[in-house]
Order: sequence, then structure tokens, then C-alpha cells
Amino acid sequence: MAVNYFSLGQGTSVVEFSEVMLSLNAPPSDLAKITWVCSKKEHVLLALSETDKVIYGGWMVATGRNPGQKLKVGDMRTPEGVFYVKSIEDSSFWDSYVDKATKERIGYGPYFIRLETGWKGIGIHGTDDEHLHEIGTDASHGCIRMANDDLLEVVSMSMKGQKVVILESLN
Repeated sequence: MAVNYFSLGQGTSVVEFSEVMLSLNAPPSDLAKITWVCSKKEHVLLALSETDKVIYGGWMVATGRNPGQKLKVGDMRTPEGVFYVKSIEDSSFWDSYVDKATKERIGYGPYFIRLETGWKGIGIHGTDDEHLHEIGTDASHGCIRMANDDLLEVVSMSMKGQKVVILESLN
């Protein structure tokens, strides 16, 4: 999937798998190079360097319950486009929110990575144990939701100003 993104994102010839490197950790000096790429169809969040063609990790996520581009508040769609990390907030003490469709209470997990999307309250966050089964599906109100352990890895590589690309699909 990352190879597809490098080919699409660079607007050049097809990138071969041999041109892409995998790094199991992102040194602090590389954090500013990280671009976060979320593919809604594949339910994956990737951390990569567009310039160096390095993949730092990939995690399964839940995205908006409804497919397509976000058009209005409450449509349960994840917005598509190029955005930036606005802030990384401790959400461990936040109250859970009520799912409008199921009336279930869902937790935010330990952190909320707020995105500048033009929409209020869109970000990357964790979930509670009762909703882990929704990771890898269309289940959120518009955020990118993930397992808390995975979120902690993502937070360790996140910083304000990083680019976040949300796509319908990488294929």
C-alpha cells in the first residue's frame, strides 16, 4: 500500500518495492519528515517519509461509519484531503461520547491528535476495550480511531505540523 502511495503522491513513474525502505523506529531527527497517510477503504494508517521513501509503521484503524467525503457535521464520514496535526492532547481524563446510531458510550483513549481539517473535532484517537472489534471497519463518527497500544506508538512519532493525508483508497 505504501508503494502505491509513493507512486500516486510523487506523480512520477511507478515506485518499485526495492526503492522503499522499512525502519522500525523513527529517530527524533526524522519526526518532521513523517507524513501520516490514512486509507479509508483499507482501514490503515501509515507513517512514512515521502522524500526518503521510508515506511516507519502501519496500523489498522476504524474510519467514518459512512463512506465518501465529509459534507456536513454529523454525517459520520471521515474527511479526505491533505491536513496537518494541530495538537496532541491528553484525553485520558475525557468523558466518553455517545454513538448516535447505537447509543453506546465510546472512550477516546489516552490521546487525541487533533487535525486541522476545517471540521471541528476531527482527529486520531484510541478507543475502549468494548469497541476494539470495530478497528478495521467503518465505525467512527469521522475520526480515525485505533487501538490504544497502537495510538501510543503513533503519538511517539507525532508532532504539531506534520502532514496528514486521508484518502478514499490506496488502490
